[in-house]
Amino acid sequence: MSGLSLVPAKGPDLDLIMALERAPGFREFMLPWPREKHERAMADPSYSYLLIETAPETAEDASGFVILQVV
Repeated sequence: MSGLSLVPAKGPDLDLIMALERAPGFREFMLPWPREKHERAMADPSYSYLLIETAPETAEDASGFVILQVV
């Protein structure tokens, strides 16, 4: 087992998500969104925000995230 967990992200996790997407290792794979776009997407039921956690004690242990959209 890899020890990874996918956990639904909540509104308070947005600061962490925004910090992760602006981290040097992430920037080559994505275009960072402004806070308002993330807030709209998190409120839209066609989007799912998931944190990738390696130690599931707290959301601060997240090492990444994924945004899925039903199209």
